[in-house]
Amino acid sequence: MNKRGFEMAWSTLVAMVLAIFLIVVLIMYFTGAWKSFIDNTKAYFSSSNVDNVIQGCNIWQGSDSSYNFCCEKQNVKYSLDGKKQELIITCKELENKTFISGRIKSLDCGGISCS
Repeated sequence: MNKRGFEMAWSTLVAMVLAIFLIVVLIMYFTGAWKSFIDNTKAYFSSSNVDNVIQGCNIWQGSDSSYNFCCEKQNVKYSLDGKKQELIITCKELENKTFISGRIKSLDCGGISCS
């Protein structure tokens, strides 16, 4: 059997997918979205996610999401004295840590029942 037409279809499909990928990357680069993309993906590969957790906690505090702020456990990765540390902690508990230094806005958790 002659499969040349099938092979040409696959190579055309692969070339189209690569061209679309290249166009998307170029659009992201020239519109400035590339920097935002890099900043957002950097958090997945770094050994510390403290800034991202603080940002999330402040968003919950600003939107008055008391349950999330007071009860939702966060996996916090950070370095202290050259050693990598990891905590599973709520935003309310995290705001009292010394390495945060007051960067999380406070929210009253008095009436919240975490179950």
